[in-house]
Amino acid sequence: MAVSLVYGRDKLESTLVSKGYLKAMEVGYRVFDGFKEYFGSVRCRDIHMRLFNRYYNLRDPVELNKFINSGAINKCADVVSVAARLATKAIIESKE
Repeated sequence: MAVSLVYGRDKLESTLVSKGYLKAMEVGYRVFDGFKEYFGSVRCRDIHMRLFNRYYNLRDPVELNKFINSGAINKCADVVSVAARLATKAIIESKE
């Protein structure tokens, strides 16, 4: 979202001619690639396995409760923090 705020479209126009869209995609791919490199995947299921050695089905109320009670929910903030840091870095580097 931060990348789109900085480089998103100013108006609705064709993707092929939108300079904002093309720049947002370029910077966004850097964020995506960095996140994938850091966590080994961009899939929540895979990140769960890496961080918790199991997958929690967060759509299931019982599983969600286990997730919360295990303290795993606190690690989600760390994942978001990594994503925010990567986005900030990519935005700053693209401005230089």
